[in-house]
Formats: sequence, structure tokens, C-alpha cells
Amino acid sequence: MPPTPKRRTYPPHAEYSTAALERVLVENLDADTETIIKILWQFYHKTPEGHPLRIKRLEEIGLQYAERCFTTHATVDDITKIIELSQKILDIMPEDHPDRGFRLHTLAVAYQERYDRLGALADLQAYIERGQDALDNTPNDNSMRAWRRDNLDGLGHAYRERYDRSGAIADLQAAIQRYQEALEITPKNRRDWARESRYRHQIEDTRPIEVVRQLHGPTQDEYARDYYSASRRDTARRHQSLGLAYKDTYERTGTITDIKSAIQHLQTALGYTSEEDSLDRADLARHLAEAYRKGHGRIGEMTNIELSIEQLQKAVDERRDDELDQPYLVALLAYMYHKRYHRAGVMEDLEAAIQHYQKALNTSPKDHRNRASKHHDCGVVYQARYWKTGAITDRQTAIYHYQEALGHSLSTAVDRLRPGLALLGLCIQIEDWTLAYETAATTISLIPLLDLHSIGNSDKQNLLTELVGLASNSAAVTLMAGKTPYEAIRLLELSRGVLIGSLSEIRADVSDLEKKYPQPAEEYINLRDILISSKASMAHSDQLDGPAKMDQVDLRYNTGQKLQQLIRDIRQLPGFDQFLLAPSKDELMAAAAPGPIVIINVNKLRCDALLIEKTEIRTLPLPHLRQHDILVYARDLDTPESLSTQLLEWLWDTLAEPVLQALGFIETPTESWPRMWWIPTGPLAKLPIHAAGYHSRDFSHAVLDRVISSYSSSVRALTQSRQQQASTKSKEVAISQKPEKAVLLGMPELQYASHEIEILEALCKSMKLHVCKPQPCREDLLAALKDCDIFHFAGHGRTDLLDPLNSALILLNGEVLTVASLLEINLHSHHPFIAYLSACGTGQVNRNELIDESLHLISACQLAGFQHVIGTLWKVDDKTCMDAASITYEWIREQDMNEASVSEGVHHASRSLRYEWVSETMERGKPKRVTAAQDKDESQEFGRSRDQRDVVSCDDMPLYWVPFVHFGI
Repeated sequence: MPPTPKRRTYPPHAEYSTAALERVLVENLDADTETIIKILWQFYHKTPEGHPLRIKRLEEIGLQYAERCFTTHATVDDITKIIELSQKILDIMPEDHPDRGFRLHTLAVAYQERYDRLGALADLQAYIERGQDALDNTPNDNSMRAWRRDNLDGLGHAYRERYDRSGAIADLQAAIQRYQEALEITPKNRRDWARESRYRHQIEDTRPIEVVRQLHGPTQDEYARDYYSASRRDTARRHQSLGLAYKDTYERTGTITDIKSAIQHLQTALGYTSEEDSLDRADLARHLAEAYRKGHGRIGEMTNIELSIEQLQKAVDERRDDELDQPYLVALLAYMYHKRYHRAGVMEDLEAAIQHYQKALNTSPKDHRNRASKHHDCGVVYQARYWKTGAITDRQTAIYHYQEALGHSLSTAVDRLRPGLALLGLCIQIEDWTLAYETAATTISLIPLLDLHSIGNSDKQNLLTELVGLASNSAAVTLMAGKTPYEAIRLLELSRGVLIGSLSEIRADVSDLEKKYPQPAEEYINLRDILISSKASMAHSDQLDGPAKMDQVDLRYNTGQKLQQLIRDIRQLPGFDQFLLAPSKDELMAAAAPGPIVIINVNKLRCDALLIEKTEIRTLPLPHLRQHDILVYARDLDTPESLSTQLLEWLWDTLAEPVLQALGFIETPTESWPRMWWIPTGPLAKLPIHAAGYHSRDFSHAVLDRVISSYSSSVRALTQSRQQQASTKSKEVAISQKPEKAVLLGMPELQYASHEIEILEALCKSMKLHVCKPQPCREDLLAALKDCDIFHFAGHGRTDLLDPLNSALILLNGEVLTVASLLEINLHSHHPFIAYLSACGTGQVNRNELIDESLHLISACQLAGFQHVIGTLWKVDDKTCMDAASITYEWIREQDMNEASVSEGVHHASRSLRYEWVSETMERGKPKRVTAAQDKDESQEFGRSRDQRDVVSCDDMPLYWVPFVHFGI
């Protein structure tokens, strides 16, 4: 805790003066803390109201509690007392008081201490807010430089801790900024350190309690020497903090300069660290080992692993088992032994890791917020030994630790998810389906507890990469355990599309809640609006200065926390226990009233079609559909010409025909066509189920010739879109007063894109639509979208291989409209009719870990509020895009723009274009199966031209009619 700075003295008074207090303290020099606190309280109450010494006495009382907080005997009540005292001091202290910064710092550090004990996010947030207040109230001059550095350090640690809890990259960036500011005002040589020590010694030597004990205190020279030594340690820690923050940034961005900066700062920290500081050297060596592995290979890594083990062992040996930090040190030592086991494979290292992890767990409090992580660590090493030796007892012990971690309710959801995933994987390997199902259900129940509303979309995306495989594994083991198909669907709905789902939540229709519980509904809407506006501000965070950017980070975090708690409270209300959760069984069957919904779960254990009909939900096993085959076909679809009739026929045999047979769609309809919705999972989402079939035979053995296909990312997305559409219809009178508007944008560098827009402009005008053709720049396009009913884009699309949020429609002059941008806009007030993305790969996700998140341009448009979205699964041909759009809109016009006309129009266009393809191939003799190798050779020969949208034509009649898909209600 910071000491009280020097202030002017007051005339002595017999009863409550400082001199009188010092006499009493001298008489009680050997008294314990409780006695000193009682004496100080007596003098406080003797001091008249409004007298400046009342603040002084409260400060002295707080100091006594503070001293106790750094001992093993400190209690949470002691820390809470400091918080209450500090707040009381601030309440009576003038706003311009010169000591206000110190008192705010005291309060901030007290919140930090309580957070370290309890792990309450409210304390962490209070620590950040009071720490910033302290910084704002501390003069920026030489005399206060050390205090500012302490404040900056504290804020850096707080933002870093919040990053560890939430994964928000903005918090990590804020931590780096604070650490860098602290380093900038750190003395660079011994002379500067000596000068600073004099300032600090003058301040610290004025506390009354120190005056009483001054005979036992250090001289100015001794203080300077100690201060220089301590300050070198502080400098080392600042470089270490900055190095770790850069290392975390590298893990998120992959930017090589970040890992180089991390190594540089960690090496500098090691240089500042004394040989005697074995613990600090061990910690630095550990982090350097990880940084070298990420940036420079294993040579530097192994050297630092060895150094870390040596120094950690020394630090552990020097401490008693009952010291506060001993479990942490022992766990670090275990971690390094386990790391060396992975590198060298020496069994003794694994044994040492088990021994030390077990010791760390045994000496940790059972109510510690990190206990789940410690159980998880034990589970990992016992499982490693089980795979090495086959000892069943090790397997049972690993399961025990994973279960304990998963069930530790005081730990964070993230810390409990990891052991859940590990245990699920182990259960699958040993084929314990009952335990696998129980583990999957418990693990998935933690997803709603993640603080997704508090962080940005890129941070959510990064967090969700850890959940890869959870959805399909959970559904598969649910069926293996003999549970109902509804239960498999429920788990799929909760664990797929989590990012999109979190965004849907803040835009959900709450009309039912408004009718029954208007107060929480109003609070929900207010918080939602704040969150949406803060997200919009963060989308332009590069234009904000440091404090303004951090204000936005804090606003979003606080609002997200409040919204998360409000959602939990709403679920306690009668009739709203499933608020924003997976649909109930009855809701699922109701969603199938317009047509069946088919979820295809793809897993290495089994593949199944989960059939949702208006009267029942059932499972259809697909024994001939295998995950490995799907992965091979999906990999070969990286280029459009690699699509073959063989793939379409295989999809028919293994998937489409069994499903259609089960649903009773066994022939081509003669009158009204049935509709159905496909929800593929995993890599199957890359394949064209709607085009499956034998297209060289009579037109009856193909999906196109039996049903009208639509797609959805989840049942929840489909039902929410329908609810929003119904809500919009209730406001139809107001909407009908506005002219309907079509926004048409064609990129001029494409020959057929411009012609496509000309055709559509005529069609739209014939439908009495007002046509708007904005400039192909981001600002004009976003402005035009705000009140549109139809949005048609004809141009280039880009699929980002690493970050789906950066997939985009390409505009002029290097501008783009990304998935991330579309996710930030909200058109739900009027729920526009169609977004037609006549561009390449608008429904494509190339990052396999995020395939179930459906982070593509189509889903982004759906989330923005469009009822129907037409897009493509991969790259497409320019002229075919024009033909498909023309046929689709012509059909929509003929059907008077009714709800079914959009999916019918896409279906009609696909069948028409397929008929042309069949006719042309028949003229050549027979359909040719086009191979990826053939297409690759030909694409290299022909190159790119103006009449193609990122596609190379060839002479073998590519299946350009296949990639067009409809998502919508």
C-alpha cells in the first residue's frame, strides 16, 4: 500500500494532536496490530468533524489493515475494511486535495487484493476504474514519477488479468500501452534511481507510525541502496510483463514482430534479474522457452527449459510448504517437467510432473478459483502416463481429476471447458458412451456462462477455436449412449454458431417478454442498445486515442457483464427458462411446419441425419457417409473446376437419397413443390447437398428434381429470423408508407456484372421498386443499406483463409465490406427482403476450426436482418452469375415477391442452368467427369480475364450452375 505523502502540520491540541498520538504509540511500541487500530480509532473519534486530521487518522487506520493484508493471517474482511476506509476518506476529501491520487491508488490496490482472493469480476473492474482515477489525479512530475509508474503497472496487470478472463484483444492492447508508458518513465541509470529514491524517501518517512519507529528505519543512503535494488527488480518485471503481453499478441495475430518484441523484453528482464532471485529467473526462463519455441525453434527453447527447472527447483526448496505462493511454484515446476517430457520423452520427467502437480493441488485451498486448472493439469499427466503404460488406475485417476475440474463451480467457465473437452476425448477413446454423454452435456452447459457479450467478435472467434469438434462429438456420443434425437439436436444447437448466436441474442425479438415483464424487457433493450453502439465505436477504434479507446473497452465490458446477468435473471422468470437458449422439442417441430428440417451431423464415430418434421423428430443413420470421405471431397473443392459429377452422385447415394426416401420425397412433384431446409455440420457445409444427384439420367434422381432446398446455420437462426419477420409484419402499415427500395451495385471491372445490374434495374422498376445505385465505396454502400428492401451485389468476393471475419465483398480503391462490418449493422427495424451476393465464395469458410460458426457473408447478412440471402459456396463464373440472377428475379417478379418466391427462384434458376449444361454436354457426346488435376492444368493455361469472377474457364463444361444457394425463412 502507498504511504501518506508529506503535508503541513497543524497546531497541537491536547487530546487529538499528532504529538499526543505519538506519545501514546511510544508507550505501546510492542503492541499488536489490533491494539494499535483501537488507539487510532480513539484518536479519530476525538478529532472534531471537518478537521483535516480526521482524514489523517483514517489513513493511519487503513495503513494498519494494509500491513496485515500482506501476511498469511490477512482475511477478506481486512481487505474489505481497507476498501470501506479508503472510500470514506475519499468521500470527505476535497476533489482538489493533493493526496487524492494516493488515496485512489490505495483503494484500487485493495480491490486488487480482494480480487486475488475471491476472483470476483466486479472487484477487477473496480480496480481498473479506481486505478485510472488514481492516474488522472497524480501529478506528472519528477516527484510523483514513481507513483505514476506504480499506477501504470497496476493498470497494466489489471487489463492483462481481464484479458486472461475474457480473451478481449483490446484489453491486451491496453495492457501493452500501460506497460510501455511505465517503462518510458523508468530511470535508465543509477544516478536517476538515486534522485528518485530521495523523492520517495522524503514522502515515505513522514508517516506518524514510521516517525515513532524511526530508530529502526533505514538511513537515506541505506534507503537509496535498497531502492535501487528493488527498482531493478521492478524494471525487470515491467519488461517481463510487456514481453508476455507481446507473446500473447503473437498468439492471436501471428505477427513475427510481436514474438521478436516478446523475446527482446524477456531477455532484457533476465539481464536485470539478480542471480540470487531464483524464482524470477525461473519464471523468465520458462516464458523465454515458450517464446523461443514459437519464434526461433527448439534450441533456445530447451536451454531455457533446463534453466527454468533448475531455478524453480531452487526456489521451491527454499520455501516452506505452507507459504502462500508455494502451490503456484510447485505447479510451475511440474509444468516445466511435463514440457521437458514432451521434448525428450524421459519417463522420469513425467513422474516428476505428476508428483509436483499432485503436491500443488493438495496444498491449494478447495475453494480457490484456479482449482479447476490444477485438477485439469493432474488429469493431463495421469492420462499421459496411462497412454504410456496402460495402467487402468492412471486412467481412472485422470477421469477423477477431469470430473473434479469440470464440476468446480468457483472456477471460470473457460477453466472448466478445457477439462470437459479432455474428458470427452478420453471417453470416446475408451468407448464409455454414458460418461461421454454426461461429460458433453455438462461441458456444453458452460458455453452460456462464457462472457461473450463483453468481448469483440474477433476475440469470440479466437476463444471458440478451442471448442472445435465439441458439437459433432457431443451429438454422436449422445446417440451412441441411446439418448433421443432431440437431445442430440439440443446439444448441437447450444454448441454450434456460438458467435452468431451471441450476436443474435442482442438483436432478438423480446415482444413476449415486453408483454409479461416490461421492466426487464426495457432493461434488456437499453443494455442491448448500449452494447451495439459500443461495438460500432470499437469498429472504428483505430481512430480513437488511448484513453477514449479504453473507455470504449470498459463500457463494452461492463455492459456485457450486466446483460449476461440480466439474461440469467430473465431465465428465472416463469415461462422464460429457455430464453435465448436452444428451441424446445415443440418449437423444433413447429419450425418444420413449412417443410422438414434436416441436420446432418458429421463425426468420425458416425454420421446421422436428424430429421425434424412437424409431427416427430427422428434419427436416420447414414452408414455409407464417412467423415474422411467428406474431408477429401471438401479439400478438393478449393478450386471451382474440381467439382465433378462423381461428387454429386456420391452425395446422392450416401446422403441425399436416403434422407429424401425417409421423408417421402420419392418422385418429381407435378404441382406444388415441397420445401426443406438443410443444416450441414463440419466439413459437409462446404459441399452442395442441394445439387446432389445423377444429372445425366432422367431428371428424377436428383435433389433438384424432388424438393426446393434452402440452408440454415442452425434451427435457432431459422426460428429467430421467422420471429423477427412476423414482428415486422405487425408493423406493416407503417412500413407500407415508405417506397420499397432496391440497392444495386455492380463492379465496373467485370464485363457481365455491369450488364447484370442493367437487367436487374429494369426488372426492379417493373416491380415498382425505387432503384438506388450507390458508389462502390464502403461509406456510401452502408448508408444505402439502412433503408433498403433488396440489396444486390455483383462483383468480387474474398474468403479469408485465417480469419473468416475478414472475408469480404471487394469494392473500389482497396475498400472492402467485411463479415465483421456486416455483423455490426442492424436492419431489423424493417427486416429487408433479399440480399443477393452475386460474388465468389460468399457462403464459404476455409478455416476448419470455425466451420461450425458459419462466419461467412451470407450469415452476416442474415444477422443484419435480411429475410432471404442468396450466395455462393465457392468461386463462380461471371456470365453464369448474370444468368442466374436474371432468372431468379424474373421468377420473384412473376410470383409478386411472395415469401416462397426467393427460394423458388433460386431453385428454378439452378434447374434451368443445369438443363442448359446437360444439353450442351449431350451435344459433345456424354457428360465428362472433370478432375481437379485437369482443371488445375487448364486454369494455369488460360489465366484470369474480364468475363470471370475469380474463375478460369475450360473446355470441359464446368458445373457452374451448382454453387448458388438460398439461406432464409
